Amino acid sequence: MRVEWKAPVSYVSGTPMFDSNGHVTQRVMAGVENVMAAYTEVARLAEKYMDHNPCNYSVDSIFVVGSGARTNFADSDIDIMLIAPKLDNASCDNAKMMLSAVFFNDRPKQEAIDVFIRSRDKYPDRPSMNITSEVADILRKYNEMLC
Repeated sequence: MRVEWKAPVSYVSGTPMFDSNGHVTQRVMAGVENVMAAYTEVARLAEKYMDHNPCNYSVDSIFVVGSGARTNFADSDIDIMLIAPKLDNASCDNAKMMLSAVFFNDRPKQEAIDVFIRSRDKYPDRPSMNITSEVADILRKYNEMLC
């Protein structure tokens, strides 16, 4: 099932995730902005329908994981991991499922964004790139909407 959602910024696939200096490209910035905007809406739905505290959805850090952390191929999807330390596992799984319907399901590989939401990094030995400092303004903007 694919859910259509109006993203706040245009996402352009087909470019690498990192530039020659190892900094995130506009592709990643747009992906993170869109994911955080949708994630904030998911938190608001959880508040309304499940009586959850939206502050628990606050994200402390953001990583690029999977193939994007190992390679820099333009035709790969982006795997983004949000670390929300106050969120329980069931809420993480529910939010991931909703975001998958928006960003991953029924999308071509190069356009997809696979979002992982965890209270901590379950697999710290797997390759990952911490991009929190590069997306700090985006993170701050959406965290402020949650609390």
